[in-house]
Amino acid sequence: MNPGRDGCAGDLRGMPVQVWATWFPRDGKPQSFIQCLPLEGLDLSARKQNPFHLRIDNNEIGEGSCRGTLQVDGHAISWDLHWRSTFRATLSNKGWIGFSRTPHSDAIFSGKIILDGRSFEGNPLGFGVQGPNCGYRHRNFWIWMHAYFPGSGAADKLPGAIVGFYQQNYADLYAARSQDISEAGQAILAIYNRNVFPDLKVTWGTYPNNLGHMDFPGCFRCHDGSHTTADGNAITQDCGTCHEPLAMDEASPEILKTLGIAEQISKVQKQ
Repeated sequence: MNPGRDGCAGDLRGMPVQVWATWFPRDGKPQSFIQCLPLEGLDLSARKQNPFHLRIDNNEIGEGSCRGTLQVDGHAISWDLHWRSTFRATLSNKGWIGFSRTPHSDAIFSGKIILDGRSFEGNPLGFGVQGPNCGYRHRNFWIWMHAYFPGSGAADKLPGAIVGFYQQNYADLYAARSQDISEAGQAILAIYNRNVFPDLKVTWGTYPNNLGHMDFPGCFRCHDGSHTTADGNAITQDCGTCHEPLAMDEASPEILKTLGIAEQISKVQKQ
């Protein structure tokens, strides 16, 4: 959602609100369905309102559920899903960072999905964290890395599964970069083994990492505007309280020249 974008009559994908659904067939390439809508009709819960909700047209996201219908390029897709998750994180309530309350790898999904007349229903219907919809290679590696393999040694099959996936779905890419993909599979397995311990029931998101505030609350555990003294003074959300920003959204910040690395970075950016 981008409320600052007014849209373009000649390009519906330029509308300020977009509803996405991505289909991952077992034996084919992913398909993304995108429906774009104007801001009129958007119903968004107020800042810090609980429970959270976002509604537009026939689509809705709430606390623990989502539903919607799309008619895109001759395809019809609808979903009515619920999830349970013991872990979730609100990254920030600051407008320039946005917010994210997403179920993680322990989430249990139930409900129904219908795509072009085919119905998929179950309780549970599936589990795990969702991955990003942009960047095929990044998305695929993200999904494999955040899979959950119960039992010791089961994850050792992960590199072979990645190689097989690319051989079947992206044969040309695999032929050109087979070594890179094989090495990536081993690297993902190493990352998985450093973070996931099925026998101890430790997986992604079991324990928070509050360094920063991109995946977990981090700074905003305290700097959230709601921790106050007896006389009503709140802990500020001003980043400058603890940090000294040297550059922000600058193409060529002066600090790079001061550090003597501006030229090196410029060369890398041109590659």
